[in-house]
This record gives sequence, structure tokens and C-alpha cells, in this order.
Amino acid sequence: MSAALRQDSRALLTAIEAHDEDELTDLLVIADYDSSTVADLPPDSGTDGKPPADGQNAVDHYEQTVARREQARQHLAARLWQDVADAGALVERLAERLTVFAATQAEPPAGLEQTLRAVLDARPDQRRALFDAIVAALPSPLDAAVAVVLDTLLDDRTEFLQALQIAVTSRSTIVTGALRGFFRGGWGAVAADASTVIIDATKHADPAIQYTAVQSTGALLRTDPLGTVPLLHTFISTAPDAVVSAVWIAEGTDPQAWVAGMSDAQGRALLDLFRELPKLHTRNRGTLMALADPLPDDVLDVFDVIAVHAERGGSQLLRPGWGFERPFANHPTALVTWVQRGTQAAGMQERLQRSKIWPAIAAVSPTAGAATAIATIAADGTGDELLFLAESLAHCPNFVLDEPGLFDELVQALDRNPDVNRDQICGELLVSGVPRASWRPGQPAQQNIDNRDRAQTLADDDTLSDGARQLYRDLHAELQRIIDRDLKADQAEAED
Repeated sequence: MSAALRQDSRALLTAIEAHDEDELTDLLVIADYDSSTVADLPPDSGTDGKPPADGQNAVDHYEQTVARREQARQHLAARLWQDVADAGALVERLAERLTVFAATQAEPPAGLEQTLRAVLDARPDQRRALFDAIVAALPSPLDAAVAVVLDTLLDDRTEFLQALQIAVTSRSTIVTGALRGFFRGGWGAVAADASTVIIDATKHADPAIQYTAVQSTGALLRTDPLGTVPLLHTFISTAPDAVVSAVWIAEGTDPQAWVAGMSDAQGRALLDLFRELPKLHTRNRGTLMALADPLPDDVLDVFDVIAVHAERGGSQLLRPGWGFERPFANHPTALVTWVQRGTQAAGMQERLQRSKIWPAIAAVSPTAGAATAIATIAADGTGDELLFLAESLAHCPNFVLDEPGLFDELVQALDRNPDVNRDQICGELLVSGVPRASWRPGQPAQQNIDNRDRAQTLADDDTLSDGARQLYRDLHAELQRIIDRDLKADQAEAED
């Protein structure tokens, strides 16, 4: 295609897309991060119509797209106000277009909020009129976006609160749409003034409204944990996920800053809430990590409570990889106390569930704080504490091979505690050096061979105590037995 023809085609397509109805559809359906339209392409772009794939060009192209679409929204908003008699007519026009979308997709179109905000910014004097028109109109997808309109009224708190009161006494779709505004960080400043509205909505007969209201209490929780936690406790049995969302909304984008502004009493109140939840949700990871620094013992107690109630679902957060070892690395004393509490577990099942927490709070390869805690228990711990620690370290693959110094300290501690079950403690520690795949006959693993050879090297290390070296010889023998077993099973399978 010649350059001239390409330019003419581009101009025609751009003109087609610039038609008000087509452009309204385009801007409603496409958010800034979505695919480009023809108008986003520079005049000298290739004929394939694809955005650039390389780094800097892609960034430049994205910024150009965002700027062009924002300008297009502003121009469209101005034309829409010119073409209608009043706010009611504009609401009708937007609702008609959104209803078409609603027939094919459950979620609102991606560009709705940005387009609606452009409409509101084009006529600040019509913001309240537009809100009143949405409330007065028939139900439409605009109901779910009513918080965008209310957001523009925040500068006049009296008018905002009046409009909010109207919204929460309207139809259910507007009530939930308005309450969702408290999910926004900018509404935190008015949450206290709107507390009666939020709390009353938590008593609403409609379960969907009640659920959204419980979520929106996060705006109250952020500034008043002691006053809001008791309310959230009442919904743990009926709407635990809404309670989780409330905490997530309260923490905002910086849970560390939120927690830093709390007193210990406020932090403990929040932890009491976590203690009663069926499980710890990954959404609340940031808050729990932030609380682990000022209140490490309390956070570990919450972990214990959740872990031992298997019927309550446990938590993914109690598995390694979520970063909780980082705050506890600064609190070895708390880790020692956690081990001491573990010895008081009621029954073997509870003891097992608690011991599984260790890799999550101390890391599979122990942090400096965890190493200090291990050394402290080795030096001063009781026999029960040594046993529970060994049971916990059994969940850390290769601890016995990766940390020969700490292992040796634990082995030597047994000599100072003659009444302990030496075989059981040593067995738990050595378990960490046996790869889990080793328990599957017929599947000899390279890691078995690697661990066997490492055990032999450590058995020959004369810087270690005789007791530790003997245990490494025992580990070498066990791994060799497993290798021989697996090879024999492989041979029998091949002969069959």
C-alpha cells in the first residue's frame, strides 16, 4: 500500500471512530491498558497495525495512547453535554449504551469509570444533578458506578453526606455501589462522619448489601481499630471473607505505615480478630507481617491457633515462601518462646501441626535470628524443647546437611540432657537429610546420591564432634540403603 493511500485510509478510519456513538462505545469498552485502536498508531507505523514490541518504544507508545484517550474522553464529554438537554438525558444515553454491554458481559466495561469521570469533570456544576438523575432513573449499570459520582462531591462534605444518605436509602444496586466507595482510599477522611451510615447498612435485610457494608467497615477500621474490631467479630461466623476484605481495605497500599501508627492495644485487638477467623487469608499478609515486628509473640500465637485447627482450613500463609521469616529474623527470643510453647501442645496431632510452622517463620535455611534461637535452645533448652525443635527442623529439607555447625550444637546438647530420648531427637534431625522422593520405591533420585555423598564428607570432617560424625555415617548408610532398594525395584520392574 502506498504511503498516500495508507494516510487516506487512516484518516477515514479515524473519522469513523470519531463518530460520537462509536467513540463512546470505544472509550467505554477499552481501558488505557487495553489494545490500541487505529487512532493510536503514529502516521508512519507499519501496515500490520500492531503496537511496538520492544521496550522503550512500547513505553512511549503506551504513554501516547493514555494521553490520546484522555484527550478523546474530554472531547467526547464536552460534545455529550452539548447534545443533551440536562443531566437526566445524559444519564439515559449512558445507561442505554451500558445496558447493551450488560447483555453480553457481567462486569462493567473496563473504561466506564474513566469515561464517567471525564463527563463529571467537564461540568462540575452538574455533578449533583447527575447523581440525582442516576438515582431517579431506572436501574442500570450506572448504579454500580455511583461511587464515581459521589467521589466528585467529596470537596463539599455536607453535600457528600447528604447524597450518600440518599444513595443508601435507594434501590439495592445503588446502595452497594455507594458503599463500595469506601473501598477507595480517598473516602477514609469522611468515614468517621459516615460511620452511622456504614454501621446501619451492616444490619440491612439484604445479604448482598450487608456483605458490602461489612467490607466497607475497613474505612472505619483504618482509623479506629479498637472501636471497629468488636463489630467485625460479630460477622466472623456469617461473613468471614467480608471481614478479611475489611482488613485489606483498612491497610490500603501501605500496611506497614498503618500498623506503625497503632498502639500495642490496637494491634492486639486486630490480632484477636485474626485469631477467630477460619483461616488466614493471603490478602492480609501485609498486615500480619507488619504486626510481626512490634508484636512477634502475639502473631506467633495466632499462627499456632490457626494451624492446630485443621477443620478451620489452616492457611497458605503458614507454608514457606510468604516472607514471614524476615520480620521474625529480628526476634530470636520470640522464636525461642514459640518452641517453648510448642512443648505444651495437647496431643501429637496438635504438636505436628505447630511444628510445621517453623519453615514459614524461620525459613527452610534458617535466618540469622532463627540460627540464634537454635543455638540458644541447644545451650539452655530442656529435653522437651530440644525434641520439639528437632520435630520442627525435620520440616526443613537438608537442614542436617546445610547447617552442620548448628546440628553439632544440638547433638552435643543431648550429652547435657541424659534423660532425653536421644534416638528420637536424632531421628527427627536426620529426617531432614532424606529427600522426600526417597520414600517412593522404584524411583532412585540423584538427590539421594548427592545427599549420601555430602553425608560422607561431613562424617569425615574432624572439626565436628564424634557424635555428629557418627550420625552423618548413619545418614550415609540410610541413604545407601534407599538407593539400593530403589535400584533393586527398578531392576525387578525391568525384568517384568
